[in-house]
Amino acid sequence: MKQRANLNRLSYFVAVAATGTMTAAAERLAVSKAVVSKQIQLLEGELEVALLVRNTRHLYLTEAGKTLYTRARALLEEADAAFNEVASGAQAPRGTLRITAPLGFGSSLVTRAAAALTTAYPAVRIELYLSDQTFDVVEAGFDAAVHVGSLRESGHTARKISDFRELAVASPTFLAAYGSVQRPEDLTRLPFIENRVLPSPNRWTFYDAAARAYEINLHGALSMDATPAIETAVRLGAGFAMFPDFSVRSALATGELVQLLPDFHLKPAGIYLIFPSGRFRSVALDRFVTELTNQLKLT
Repeated sequence: MKQRANLNRLSYFVAVAATGTMTAAAERLAVSKAVVSKQIQLLEGELEVALLVRNTRHLYLTEAGKTLYTRARALLEEADAAFNEVASGAQAPRGTLRITAPLGFGSSLVTRAAAALTTAYPAVRIELYLSDQTFDVVEAGFDAAVHVGSLRESGHTARKISDFRELAVASPTFLAAYGSVQRPEDLTRLPFIENRVLPSPNRWTFYDAAARAYEINLHGALSMDATPAIETAVRLGAGFAMFPDFSVRSALATGELVQLLPDFHLKPAGIYLIFPSGRFRSVALDRFVTELTNQLKLT
């Protein structure tokens, strides 16, 4: 029977992978370089696989090493969080949260939730990464990812916290230049500003009150990968675009932007929080989920 790997050696391996050298890892762990080197050798022997490639100057992770580093780092972070919470009675949120969210949504509601949480609980630190690109929460080392839109299968745990609708939106200046639209197919003759991070940025399906579907393919006059930039282009009259209702609600109310085809609708979508499957969820992360949900209720 193959001997089980000594999990205590994972901390040595993670320190080496994170710092890039045996010497730096030894300094971080307050042990000798020889001890670190021996623990890595024993770990590789137990796993029967090479984790590091060494030369005179650098250490490089093998593919097996990269896989182990991602999982081991998360495991050690969860263990630290668990010990901290038990030590503090598991009541007061504490520790660091790494959260990723789309740029537009993250700049408003997610930022408000993060600010409210860190103000209420000074022992919590939040690292917020805003991008309209999609990250794998495990590979990127995030505690949670906010996803806006249709959910794709990922193998991770997902929790829906709200619903929303996409709206076709333009500026009054744009409508004055191109005229009003009556049916979805009228949009095909107008310049469209596409969000290229979407799976099908130019293909949209509208539905009428009788649930009849109207699938259209739009001409992308401009292609962008950040929602705030798209909104700027729409306000300047460069084209129309699709926006989540919560992001343009105030602009529609003031008349700065105008909804196109109000008698038609696009398929509803959701706002989700995605967590690494099976990962321990800290009190701080649970409080962040609650705070973000509350912010959504206020919009």
